[in-house]
Amino acid sequence: MAADQVNLSTLVAGVATETAFETEKVSGKHRPVHAVRDGGDETQGAKADAAATTDTGTFSLLALVKRLLSVGLWVRGNTYTDFSISSATGASQTLRAANAAARKRQFVNNGNTIWTIHPTGGTAVSGGTGCFDLYPRDSWLTDSQNQITGIATAGSKLTILEA
Repeated sequence: MAADQVNLSTLVAGVATETAFETEKVSGKHRPVHAVRDGGDETQGAKADAAATTDTGTFSLLALVKRLLSVGLWVRGNTYTDFSISSATGASQTLRAANAAARKRQFVNNGNTIWTIHPTGGTAVSGGTGCFDLYPRDSWLTDSQNQITGIATAGSKLTILEA
């Protein structure tokens, strides 16, 4: 053991073990070392570090975070178009037509009635085959590009956003 280390006997699960940690002598007493002496903190990076340019290799932690942000692996905003229904007809109606370019569709029931949704464009009927209920203050996010139909009490509202 080096001169700047101290041994501590500890009891772990009934077994005596030796634990060593680095110390420095301050005013005649050994104190734990609080500074990093091996350069281990150098890989954290600095604000000025450029983003990593590839997905392989060795980079600082900050360069990796900048890379993840630049390629959109973190939350990236979508531009949504609002197709909300301001007043339901009371009969099964098309909520969104089939759209091959649609990436995401968000349906939010911010009203106080239940919407019955048919995610493949069939006739929406409460309790019907393939249908589900979207309760008040509930939402549904889908990447379906199919026609989507729904039914609710006449006058009900439904927020529909499509990206």
